[in-house]
Amino acid sequence: MPNIKLICVDLDGTLLMEDHHTISPANIAAVAAANAAGIPVVPTTGRILTRLLDQLKVLPPLQYAIVANGAEVVDVAASQVLYGKYMSAEATVALLDKLWAEEVAPMIYQRDKMLMQPRDFALLDTFPDERDHLRAFMRIGVEVPDLRAHLLRNPDGICKINAPCILPEEKRQRLMAELREMKLAEVTTSMPHNIECNALGATKADGIAALCEVMGITPQQVMAIGDGENDIAMMHAVGYPVAMGNAKEHIRRAAGRVTESNQNDGVAIAIQTILKGGELPLCQ
Repeated sequence: MPNIKLICVDLDGTLLMEDHHTISPANIAAVAAANAAGIPVVPTTGRILTRLLDQLKVLPPLQYAIVANGAEVVDVAASQVLYGKYMSAEATVALLDKLWAEEVAPMIYQRDKMLMQPRDFALLDTFPDERDHLRAFMRIGVEVPDLRAHLLRNPDGICKINAPCILPEEKRQRLMAELREMKLAEVTTSMPHNIECNALGATKADGIAALCEVMGITPQQVMAIGDGENDIAMMHAVGYPVAMGNAKEHIRRAAGRVTESNQNDGVAIAIQTILKGGELPLCQ
């Protein structure tokens, strides 16, 4: 049995079902069993804390969360940020200018708020797919009349840019490449149509390393479960990486081990397998 001291679990496409909200009873029970066994289960997500609190309410009390793709590690119980890796206002504005020029509707995750310009709220509302997921963005989003001016006046705590609705796919891939060429941010994706930008050096792997230091353990004692591009860094960084069955092939290869899909209690199966001293199957 691997010597697991911490389980880091992605949310969308992993712990959550396809509605981006529901946690299955099996997953809830498995998280409770791990916590009871002294192995904390930590949400490790691209979301900010305010976008996962509803989900946390159905889980056993959780102490830690790694949010905004590792930009922050939060002690949820103490409402304290233990680690932060933030974007500069200047880099953020340069990236926003690029996205705005492409008629993309970006949002800023700053501390515990999601900020958007009114025009971008309206553009987001025209996107044809994932309507329930987009309504969640729009429900907690805060309108800022001039986002550029706001960030330059208030530069602290900029966690992430999320551009959630980019079609066609060729445009999204081109934009990701061009944003990377700017060398101002970590550029990744977690959803079929989005692009996410974090400060250079801010990844889920960095967030896990920071939390391990707080807990007095090593990343080799961590199991990480995920399904997206933004999970690859943590797959390479931990001792026991696991890909969801619904993950793309290259993500499964990065993990080396695979569980069932998010619709089939994949997280519960992974956790229960470890608690019982078993091993998850290797990717074929």
